Amino acid sequence: MLCNDGIDNDLDGYTDCSDPSCTYHPDVTNCHETNCTDSIDNDGDNLFDCDDFDCSNAVACGNFFEQNCTDGIDNDSDSFIDCNDVDCAEEPACIETHCIDGNDNDGDGYTDCADFDCLYTESACAQGKEITNTTCSDGVDQDGNGFIDCRDFSCQKSPLVTVCEGNAVSCADGIDNDGNNFIDCLDFACRYCHSTDPSRDRVVSTCPPCVHN
Repeated sequence: MLCNDGIDNDLDGYTDCSDPSCTYHPDVTNCHETNCTDSIDNDGDNLFDCDDFDCSNAVACGNFFEQNCTDGIDNDSDSFIDCNDVDCAEEPACIETHCIDGNDNDGDGYTDCADFDCLYTESACAQGKEITNTTCSDGVDQDGNGFIDCRDFSCQKSPLVTVCEGNAVSCADGIDNDGNNFIDCLDFACRYCHSTDPSRDRVVSTCPPCVHN
């Protein structure tokens, strides 16, 4: 496995679990904090205990992360409540799973096909969208939103697209998929941190989270 060989394989200055490509990649299992109260960096990513996102569900780290995403309380005191907190992004309650019922199921202000959660999972939402390698590299603005190919969020975020950067896999493959000279987490399509407004951050799971002072 490339994430435990002691080599900086992608030449980004980070080795093994210190590299976000390993730490946040869904297929890598050896880069996780196994003990959240021992003051030791168990997975070698330079973060330990409650400072490591691996501990987001640990009882001892309840004040550091939004561990309850449906109680209407700002559990971690970061001014973001429930599904508005990035800690809850992967929680079932914060994902639009019913995409043709006319309801905003996850309470994020977007209903059915207007919600990014539905764009790639519901066939009724796919028509006229740019969500495949073919439609994301043909120079045509299929959905008429003024953004063509890899400049379109639909191409960046679709798990079916490998010619653009913007999803967990394409942002951790060491390849400049969209040819803009920025690779993986150095590409704004993978990791964008707004200077003053954390609610406008856009970070895929395989890139390190934004840090706001």
